[in-house]
Amino acid sequence: MVVTPGRAVRAGDDVQVLDARPRRPLADPVTLERALLDRTDNAGARIVIDTLDDFVRRLGQTRTVAFFTRVCPRVFDAGAIA
Repeated sequence: MVVTPGRAVRAGDDVQVLDARPRRPLADPVTLERALLDRTDNAGARIVIDTLDDFVRRLGQTRTVAFFTRVCPRVFDAGAIA
């Protein structure tokens, strides 16, 4: 699974892209968090955040740290690798 906060990404058929660019349905951090957690039911799933710098620019450092502080332990508990 690839989260794209800043630009479009091409991925293979076995990769699910979560488009978190501005003005997209997953641009809202709460909605993105739910989407990530809903998709961690595969043990060994991998989550890649493409262009983390864009994510930080959009949310700010404090909100980005808060997001990852909430999300990372939960996806790890579900067996995903982030």
